[in-house]
Amino acid sequence: MKNKKVVIITLTTILLSFLVIAFLSFNHNFTVYIEDHIVSHLEELLAPNVKSFELQINEQVKKVNTIADVFSKNEEMASEENLALLKSVVDNNHLENCMIVYPDGTAVNQDGVQYTDMQSEEFFKATMNGKFYISNPLQSLADPNKKVITFAAPIIKDNKVEGALLYSYWSDTIDTIFNLSFLNGQGRIVIVNQKGDLLIGDLSSVPNGEHVLEYFNTLYVGEGFSPKEHTTQLDQGGVFTVENIDHVESSLIVDYVKLSTRDWYMLSIAPESAVMEAFAGVFEEQNKMIVILVGCLIVYGMVLLGVALSDKKNRDKMTGALTRNTFIRGARKILRRNPSVSYVFIKLDVRNFKIINRVHDFETGNRVIINIAKALDHIVKENNGIFCRLGVDDFVLLLPFDTKELLAVKRMKFIKKFRELMGKDFTTIVEFPTGQYVVTPYDAGRNNVFEIMEKINFAHAKAKVRSGGVATDYYEDLEREALQRSSIENKMNDALKNREFKMYLQPKVCLKTNKVCGAEALVRWKDGDRIISPTEFIPIFEANGFISKVDFYIFEQAAIFLRKMMDEEIEPITISINFSRVHLYNEKFVLQLKGIADKYKVPYKYLEVELTETVVFENISRIIDLIKDLHSTGFTMSMDDFGSGYSSLSLLKDIEVDVLKIDRAFFVDTMNSDRARIVISNIIDMAKELQVKVVAEGIETSEQVSMLKELKCDMIQGFYYFKPISVDAFDFDIVRKEY
Repeated sequence: MKNKKVVIITLTTILLSFLVIAFLSFNHNFTVYIEDHIVSHLEELLAPNVKSFELQINEQVKKVNTIADVFSKNEEMASEENLALLKSVVDNNHLENCMIVYPDGTAVNQDGVQYTDMQSEEFFKATMNGKFYISNPLQSLADPNKKVITFAAPIIKDNKVEGALLYSYWSDTIDTIFNLSFLNGQGRIVIVNQKGDLLIGDLSSVPNGEHVLEYFNTLYVGEGFSPKEHTTQLDQGGVFTVENIDHVESSLIVDYVKLSTRDWYMLSIAPESAVMEAFAGVFEEQNKMIVILVGCLIVYGMVLLGVALSDKKNRDKMTGALTRNTFIRGARKILRRNPSVSYVFIKLDVRNFKIINRVHDFETGNRVIINIAKALDHIVKENNGIFCRLGVDDFVLLLPFDTKELLAVKRMKFIKKFRELMGKDFTTIVEFPTGQYVVTPYDAGRNNVFEIMEKINFAHAKAKVRSGGVATDYYEDLEREALQRSSIENKMNDALKNREFKMYLQPKVCLKTNKVCGAEALVRWKDGDRIISPTEFIPIFEANGFISKVDFYIFEQAAIFLRKMMDEEIEPITISINFSRVHLYNEKFVLQLKGIADKYKVPYKYLEVELTETVVFENISRIIDLIKDLHSTGFTMSMDDFGSGYSSLSLLKDIEVDVLKIDRAFFVDTMNSDRARIVISNIIDMAKELQVKVVAEGIETSEQVSMLKELKCDMIQGFYYFKPISVDAFDFDIVRKEY
């Protein structure tokens, strides 16, 4: 009996000892697991943010170099056309400022403001030595609440630095990738330099986070190592713990990576105490030996770990939309949990958002962004989707995909909701260029969200160079087309210098005299033996601002042609030249037109400025002022594509145009439509009462001609009479004959 009691006591002791050892081992391993998990989480957070940051910086570097290359091929960098190009670059790229800097230290920005004594600036020394320059984030002079990053590229002509292009980029879009927080907002991602100066990000939510910057500085200065050796150590990246800092009660775990920009490093920072506090219950129960309770504590601890590491502040502050990384994690979960469902990724932004801020104000611009987010939130909640805000006006959605038709319906619902939220007082037309990519259950790359995001970036870039708020699907040739766009941009300056852009004229026939009384100037690009269609290069030129040079070039060719007619004592015809929207914000636009006409001594009445209805509707108040300037000088103005969309008739009560060009869509199957005939008849009658001439475009049949004669239309333009004719092939006998 006694021996049995001894055995029981011995076994109990062994069992208790085993449980104690097991628990202590569990406690130690669990602590190590927590630390390893935090380090792993910090590294996972940094990797995509580093890639996103590098992509944004490289994109701006490429843009600055491209624009500098454009100026390097111009004979006179400070021309009015180049200032207009600078203004267009600022409007289309979310910039604070853009300027040309000359070797003597003077400079001029897009608004014509002059600067002097730039020689002492750091960027000046770098660019004058032929080097590209990127600044640390600086406080904006235009808006003290914001920061800008300055990019500067040398302008090199004939292997000599002739100046520099300075480009101040709002850092808002870069800042958005640093909104990630973890551990209940105590962990953050920031960018610092070698000396530990905080450049981008916010450490206010990290207790004593400023001491990390001091410690990072000591790593750079080093003890027992030269700065060069420590710089090499820092460049390799890694993880360190900041301990025993004065006035700091907790260690901080820091993961850092060297960036390719300057001496910048990206850091993720988390207080070790914030993690350990989440497991206080586990450590308090370590004296309990019951295996079941230990198991419960493990489950409880894992739940606490998940809560501690979850992102509770992962939404954009302004709009409430998800941040980029939160969206990516959410997209992965949705795709993995629903493997048999097709989804569509959609990226959209606001065309010419900078102009909205300029025409209205920043408050209205912010309201536009907020209401876009509200309209998107309405759509995703109806369709079990998610969305995020990438930059100033960039948004990405993930929605279940049924058909393209239903997707188009959802798109229209979004636009309708957005307009409702903006209210009737907001009359500016907002276009949303959209790129989209459908992920099917059979897609091999279905779960690679980073790759999918790159694909919708390509689709979105394509949509931005197309007119209107179009939706563009991703397809494999998009990357090839991006290279083609780059090829066109590389050749455009030489093409203009070599006079490869050719003016074609499509005559307009007066139905009263049956003679040619006008023509529309069109542009073609003759690249060797190949004629490049305007549809290939005009959208690209509109996006990069080069269109302003081409427009003025064609205007000058029209003036030269009219001068030739007058020299041969032939009554000149009126030539209309279509101008891009970029000229609306060039205050010297009419003066430049006048200068060209005066150069060739051509009466202004023979040169007609043509704008599309869409451009007119974008900024009615500016158009009204522009027409007054044109009329006071002696030029005329026509509205092209009238009736193609929007509130066409409402424009006429405010816009005193001289000529209306009825869109060719009205004449498709017109002979079989009484309604279309009634509409055309009323447009012509109304125009005559307003003393506005009417041109019918796209006329191809004798039936259409007969109908328009009966309706007393003024002029006809179309293949029925003439196709576009090159200037070299244009015989002046054309204007002498009757048709």
